[in-house]
Parts: sequence; structure tokens; C-alpha cells
Amino acid sequence: MILVDFTPEGGQLQRLSTEYAALKYQWFGYITSMSTMKLALPSRHGGIARPEFARIAISPKLMADLGSYPKTAAVRIVETDDDEAGGTVLYTGTASLDQYDRHGFSYTLKRPELPAIVASGTVYNNTLVNVASALCTAMGLTLDSSEARSPSPAVLHTTTSERLAIDLLSEICRFFCHGGRIIGSTLYLFDMLGTWPAIDLTEFDIQPSEYRRDKPYSLIKSGDKSVPGAATNGEEYNAGTAYHTGSTNITTALNDINSILARDIATIRFISEQARPVILDRINLLDESLVLPVNVSGAITSIIYNYDTLSVEAEVSGSVTA
Repeated sequence: MILVDFTPEGGQLQRLSTEYAALKYQWFGYITSMSTMKLALPSRHGGIARPEFARIAISPKLMADLGSYPKTAAVRIVETDDDEAGGTVLYTGTASLDQYDRHGFSYTLKRPELPAIVASGTVYNNTLVNVASALCTAMGLTLDSSEARSPSPAVLHTTTSERLAIDLLSEICRFFCHGGRIIGSTLYLFDMLGTWPAIDLTEFDIQPSEYRRDKPYSLIKSGDKSVPGAATNGEEYNAGTAYHTGSTNITTALNDINSILARDIATIRFISEQARPVILDRINLLDESLVLPVNVSGAITSIIYNYDTLSVEAEVSGSVTA
């Protein structure tokens, strides 16, 4: 079920859900509809995952209880089976009243922003982990780099314009094939070329899923530097800004990007009560529902939560073998 902490500006916490539930606290079934939430890395080879959330619809019964139409509210959304403490936090941020009528109230859920700014002309000449640590401190976050690459890639870059720290860090991570997820006030950093503890699944844990291979690229480039892709003919891939000036460092990063883009992709579907994977979880799946067994091993790079159908769809980048 979905639990929503809804605290109107200047008001008291209201415990809302998609159904009435008596857990540790009483939750009122005033949530009539929620749009899907997507959480994805900027690309399959890395960057920091940020949520894309649209709207949440609330019954007019809440406004009758409050005696007002709150224009904004602090919101925390948790998905759980049967208790508040053991749920997965899906969203923490601000809801703004969008539109309303006699049937209900629609609130837009804003993407949480980390407003720290990096000035133009800022020089970075350090390892990725140390740069990430400094930027996290500026944003009020704690860095967990236990799953980052060792030795950490070198960063050598001077900013040419004012940047949001979160956007700059995401681009640096993306170029050096690191993914990041923010949970609470901690940024967890993962080496997309590495491995970390995985969730073991079989076909009994999932809904019918799909497996594919994307068309490979012919060239992976950044500025005037490039490396051959996995295809002799095909589209070129622009890796964006190079966050080092050395040719060897750039070439290494581009080859790493090429190796990840050449990986297989699995689209795995869950009923939310069956499993609650989160972005950058690693999945080991044995699917014997096909004519021949399929083995999947990789990391979740994109995940979509659909609250109307209570389903979860995760895109896994890695190895798919039959």
C-alpha cells in the first residue's frame, strides 16, 4: 500500500493512503489517484538518479476535515506491506495545489532540489570520490562511496559557467561510469563497471518480462576525442563533456562507456506486493518461463512505479544469457 505524510504549510501532519489502514497509526484512504513515478539514471552508464513525479489526487474529505484548501504541503511517500517502519521511501518533497473541483484536489509534486551552486571558474583536480565528497558537503549530503571504483578516476576540470552542484556532480559521475542514488540525506555511489550484492529472483517473483539487445553505436565521442563503438555501421554516441583533459584518461572513460552501452537490457515487471526493487539494485534473475531458461545479471538503471495498477517496471542493464 501507499502511505503519504501530508503536512500543509503551517498545519499538522495528515496520514493519508490509497486505502484505510490501521497500522501503528490510523491512515485515511483519501488518496484517490497517483501518477506514475519514474526514477532513472541520466544514461545507462551513470549519473545521479532523480525522480520524475507529476500529480497526486486527494479526496475533498481531507479539505472538509482541515477546513481549508492548503496551497502547499510537505509530502513523504512510502510503499509498504503492513508497517510504517519497513517501507520503501519513494519521494520526499513539496506538493503544490494545481487544480480542484467538487470531486477532488490535484497537487503537483515537485522534484526535490538541492540549491548549492558551483561558481564559474571553479577548478577540480582530484579523484572522483573526493570531488563527490566536496560537492555532497556543499549540498548538505553525506557520501557513501563503499561501492565506488578503486582507485577512483581522476577529475581535471574547470567550470566555465555557474552550475547547480547536483547537475555538475551527475555529469561527472555519468562520464566516469558511476551511478548515484539519494536516500534521505545520503548519496550512494556505485561503479557501473563493478558488482555489488544482488537480489536473487526467479520467474515466480516477477510478471512476464522482456529481454533485448539495443542497436550498438559505431562511435563513442566527447569533443574531438572518440573511440570505435561495437558496430561497424550505426549511430554515433555523444558522451558529453569530458571531465579530464588528458587523452589517455578520456579514451579510458569512453571505452568504459562503450562497454556498458553494449550490454543487454531486461525489462522486468513486478507486482508491487511481490518485490520492491529500487534504483541501482543489482538483480540476478533465472527466468525459466521461456522456451529456454534466461539468466539476467545487472543493475537497475530505470524504474517506474505505477500506483493505479500497483506494478513496478525496472530496466536492468547487464548480461542476459539463454
